[in-house]
Amino acid sequence: MPEKLIKVNTFIGVYYIKAKKKRYQGRPDKCFYITYKINNPKKKIREKIGWASEGYTAQLASYARSCQGRTDQKNSSWQ
Repeated sequence: MPEKLIKVNTFIGVYYIKAKKKRYQGRPDKCFYITYKINNPKKKIREKIGWASEGYTAQLASYARSCQGRTDQKNSSWQ
């Protein structure tokens, strides 16, 4: 796992890391992650969403997190 995850304050359960070498728009690229719990409250899942250079944003990661929660309750896959 990369370095420390940095919390995105405007979206619950969304985090990012800054790349050491990869650059995007003159700054270190960000890789977005989401966290959520399934069935067992003690089981926390961390899932990589994607890089900012690939077009992913914190808002898109938050949307993916909200869809993931709905599909876990129905026991079906997110498309």
